[in-house]
Amino acid sequence: MNIILLPTWTLLPFFAVIALLLYILFRIAGIAGRSKSDHAIGQGDIQIPQQIPLSSQPQFSSPFFCNWEPRIKIAATTLYMFTAAFLQSLAAAFLALCFSLLLAVISGSEMKKNVRRVAQVSIFLSVLIIILPFTTSAETGDTIFKIHGFSLLTFNLRGFVQAITITLKAWSVVLLMEPMLFSSPLAHLSSALKGLGIPEKAIGIVNLAMRYMNVIATEASQMGLALKTRGFYPSCTKRSLSAMANLMAMLFIRSYERTQSIQEAMLLRGYHGRFLHAQLPHAVATDWLKGGLMVGAAMLIYFMDQLIWQ
Repeated sequence: MNIILLPTWTLLPFFAVIALLLYILFRIAGIAGRSKSDHAIGQGDIQIPQQIPLSSQPQFSSPFFCNWEPRIKIAATTLYMFTAAFLQSLAAAFLALCFSLLLAVISGSEMKKNVRRVAQVSIFLSVLIIILPFTTSAETGDTIFKIHGFSLLTFNLRGFVQAITITLKAWSVVLLMEPMLFSSPLAHLSSALKGLGIPEKAIGIVNLAMRYMNVIATEASQMGLALKTRGFYPSCTKRSLSAMANLMAMLFIRSYERTQSIQEAMLLRGYHGRFLHAQLPHAVATDWLKGGLMVGAAMLIYFMDQLIWQ
């Protein structure tokens, strides 16, 4: 065990770097850095989330994911994600991240959205990066940093490496969520899930959620705009929190009322617990080749992780 003793003043730059990184993540994620003037009428409205396309019009310019047979695409990409999640070494996690970034670029997805999504995930992962090095138990061969005068405060370098490894694996999974789900129409995605053996009720929930997410977000935006016309802007005061709570309660009530009307409309149209699924295009050799490349890359990274970098 290698113990390195650091002077007390090193705590100040350590926490300063952590605070700076968190501030940058909040700014990139769009959570911090907005002034009171940004909440004027017509600005800063609730953004309608990106969703699975309802029509056959693709959202990506590259045909790599758009023209890929949905069942093979979902199965191969999911296998790659699970393989990346089970990696143990930092080098393998970095290699998986590079491959996911390459696929994200090939898919033609907007990198600005990818960076913002990664920053939002990193806010939660930052807690792990801060806590894990100080809570990892020391083992033989570990490098331990101790602060002079703080004997209980020990920084385990192995725990820090583990936290970075988990972060890279999470990034590699997040980068592939949009190309996998948003490159096919909802009808094809539902048919692909049914073809993969997903229960019918789960597919119905996905269909309804995707179709009415835009409607609920539009209602939330209209309610937020009504608050702003009355001089409201978000803050941490009691009055502001009370107004936000009322908005969420009214949004929940309106959503519940809408579900009742949707259920009645579906029953009148002969709904008996299952949706009609579109016919999927037949898989061609190119689809199987793409799936083989994805699975082959996952297996290669996994074996390199187990045989070389362990």
